[in-house]
Amino acid sequence: MKLFNVIETSFDRYDETIKKYLSNVFGSLGMQYSHSQIFGAVYDGIRGILQNAMFYIEDALTEQNIFTATRQKSVYSLAKISGYEPYYGCAATGTIIAQINANVELENKTTKIFIQNYSRIVNQRTGVTYLIVLPTEYYVIDLSKPIVKHEFKVVQGRLENDQYVASGRPWETVSIDTNELWDKEYMTVKVNGKEYTQCVSVYDMTPGGEEYVARTGFDGKIEIMFGNGTFGNIVPGGSTIDIQMVKHIGASGNVINNEAGIFAMQSSGYDTIGNGVNVNAYMTFKLQNPICGGTNSDSANFIKTIIGYNSRSLVLASEDNFKLFFKRFSFIGYVNCWSEKNSMCITATCLSNKAQQVKGVDEYYDLNPDDLLLNDEQKIMIQETLSNSKRTFAGVTLKFQDPIIRRYAIICYVKISNIYDKETVTIGIKSTLANYFMKLFNNVHFIPKSDLIKQILDNNSSIKSIDIDIISELAEQTYYNGYYNKYELRLVNGEYKYVPIKVMYEPGTFPGLDDFGNIVLSSKLEIPVLHGGFNYYMNKTNDKKVGLSQNNCMRIQTVQVYFI
Repeated sequence: MKLFNVIETSFDRYDETIKKYLSNVFGSLGMQYSHSQIFGAVYDGIRGILQNAMFYIEDALTEQNIFTATRQKSVYSLAKISGYEPYYGCAATGTIIAQINANVELENKTTKIFIQNYSRIVNQRTGVTYLIVLPTEYYVIDLSKPIVKHEFKVVQGRLENDQYVASGRPWETVSIDTNELWDKEYMTVKVNGKEYTQCVSVYDMTPGGEEYVARTGFDGKIEIMFGNGTFGNIVPGGSTIDIQMVKHIGASGNVINNEAGIFAMQSSGYDTIGNGVNVNAYMTFKLQNPICGGTNSDSANFIKTIIGYNSRSLVLASEDNFKLFFKRFSFIGYVNCWSEKNSMCITATCLSNKAQQVKGVDEYYDLNPDDLLLNDEQKIMIQETLSNSKRTFAGVTLKFQDPIIRRYAIICYVKISNIYDKETVTIGIKSTLANYFMKLFNNVHFIPKSDLIKQILDNNSSIKSIDIDIISELAEQTYYNGYYNKYELRLVNGEYKYVPIKVMYEPGTFPGLDDFGNIVLSSKLEIPVLHGGFNYYMNKTNDKKVGLSQNNCMRIQTVQVYFI
């Protein structure tokens, strides 16, 4: 017999429906239903169980869909099923210089200090620990040669060791449960003391080879897989498997300038006899190059975005594949990749993420545009990561070309209803324009004045009317120098390159702007940035001498507001 309609048993109406039903049943028996009766207590228990069951069902339905899942572990596992291996980040690396202090010697009169591989060194400003990576087990420092500078490669993180016993089955797989970031490049796997070689996939294993594959497993675990005899060898049963890996903190381990780090050894060194030595008493450690390249793991939102592209991202062949690859680096804020027709060379222009890290409008306007460019160490880090991934399609090469930053300033002519709102309106205009340009890094080559005016009016209700003039630094420099370099794509020695072509100044033209005063860029290399601080010649004439008079030139601010 059907007691309830479906709509009455929906979870939102469940409580109301059951209480009404119990009241009716008890009423037909001449009794009054009360929630304090034993039936009320039983009902509360049933309701609690049903509520948990409903929540479990809802959670299961949510987490089984890649686009609705909320837990990173669920997203990682679903991505793994779809063929995409989630990325667990990259440890920051750099170079430390060690200088021997003057007039020091060991207590036992020996002159040599031995530093062990993977010795710990700490940044005393941040407390972040790094590891010294040596090509040998020990590095020898001779205190009798104080002029010699010693250079050490460091990687951010800490060592973790695990040990397992092999079962002897084909495709022996070791699963390591971890919630931390780990780096494939700094992993050592030994079987019975014999170090095995890491391969990108099982298809790269040689027959009977002492090799393994490290990959992201389900539920966020790390999987170390050995071979089956045809691909790699079968690990004998009872063998001891020792796994050493570096756990790191991703982008938080980067040190962007020399002033941001004061380093000291945490691990002891050793003298010739084997006694422990406080290395800091004999040597001073300084940062030679910025420690960079530290990246975080793939976020859930990033994985959801690239699902559908993952079958193509397994091999880096086209510009779209490389764009996805670059998004893994936390220090990159903008990237554009392209290749010319019939070319297997991918050209990449990148900007750092400093414009996206600013905390306010004033900080954005004070940002030096030159600081937006990637430094050489960051480019080398990308190239090395790309090489180690072994995912580049055969014949495809990557080259970096620094973008050309085109600076612009804006003069606003504003009419407002209340003269006492001038300061508020000025701050609002500067904030609106800064936010617009901070979010602009998406390969934009044309910015109309109407878009900027609309943005200002939409965010400032006190403005009755407004007009703007966009000032191009390139146009002002062209007027002063009499020419500018226009970058055109040319075929040079069988390779397409952007070549600077000298274009002479013509009165009435404004390079960087079109005839209507809108921002327009002429090549893929150019990126617009709102940043003043250059000379602006207000009244340009055909007479060069008049045009360059001191009265005609002013140092323009990024955003200037005039009330009319």
